[in-house]
Amino acid sequence: MKSYETYHTFKASGQQFEIPERYKLIRPIGHGAYGVVISAKDEVTGKEFAIKKIRRAFDDRVDAKRILREIKLMKKLDHENVRDCIAILSTDSAWIAVRVEEASI
Repeated sequence: MKSYETYHTFKASGQQFEIPERYKLIRPIGHGAYGVVISAKDEVTGKEFAIKKIRRAFDDRVDAKRILREIKLMKKLDHENVRDCIAILSTDSAWIAVRVEEASI
């Protein structure tokens, strides 16, 4: 039997986020032309993720192609500080979650 996650809703940097309850908001990181990025902790694994909400992801064909290209690149990215790219696409928004590893300097 498949289990379904429950979601919670909150606002960050003026944008409504609806993400699985396992991810708890740490803080907004930034925003730009395409969306808002937050830092969130996965309460199940204890790992930190950067979650990007891209609003109106599919309103424009060119923008939609750019977003899909970004998702493909993030999934192929081989970097020690960026792991586990997860993309969620809905009818009006796209979400990209990337697990962030601490870097030592």
